[in-house]
Amino acid sequence: MITKTDANHLWSNSADERLAAARALSEPALTQALVRLRADLPSADWPYGFATSINPLLMTLGVSPGSARSWKGRDPAKDPFDAPTAGRPHPHLTVMRRATPFGDRVRCLARTVLQTGDLSEEDAYALFGNVVLDPGRSGTARDVQINPEFAGWVLRAIRDHLRPRHLICLGMKAHREAARLLEQTFDGFERARPDGEHPFHSYKRSELTFQEWDVEGPHGNRITIVFWPQHPRRAPFSRFDIWQAACEEFAERHGADIRL
Repeated sequence: MITKTDANHLWSNSADERLAAARALSEPALTQALVRLRADLPSADWPYGFATSINPLLMTLGVSPGSARSWKGRDPAKDPFDAPTAGRPHPHLTVMRRATPFGDRVRCLARTVLQTGDLSEEDAYALFGNVVLDPGRSGTARDVQINPEFAGWVLRAIRDHLRPRHLICLGMKAHREAARLLEQTFDGFERARPDGEHPFHSYKRSELTFQEWDVEGPHGNRITIVFWPQHPRRAPFSRFDIWQAACEEFAERHGADIRL
């Protein structure tokens, strides 16, 4: 059973505390956490696109997993995902690294923000999650027809159970339904009124910005929701060095939010 003290450490703002608490969880306590997480999951298996630990400090949220054309060989979307992990990286992060440029970019974000102090690269990935609002394949985020039942479960799981400190939304600036679902789920999120808007200084050719909202979860946990300047697969982030610069700017602004 997860006690109140365990919960305080498991979902702390401290990277060290989250990691240590996850690794100290007993099998019964981990099973309990997973049962609560999937309580109203509208499918029998862990869905494709739900690659996370049970207590990520940093999460990326996309509209869909993207086009199947980006994969060589068997499309892994045909298989269920493993359950969320505790104290170790979700195995799909390794698959993403081998198969797609998207995987390289989100792993770079995890390393840049989370690999501080004595934390290793694997520690950073153990505190990271990548999920999607709809598991169906689509090449263009704004064309995805989101299933509201599934997307509602994803957002409630983030808010109530996973409790990240930062939620990075990718490819959502032009998706009205995704914004509406975020507004329904997170008190304090209003798409038209971000709490902060920060220019992406490392790219001068257009006025790209980070839009940010500070919200609070039902357990009193603070979450910063971020609309990233552009989707990882679109210009200018087709160049990896520009993506890395965006990660570094974000880490410089929010690194103090994640204490060791």
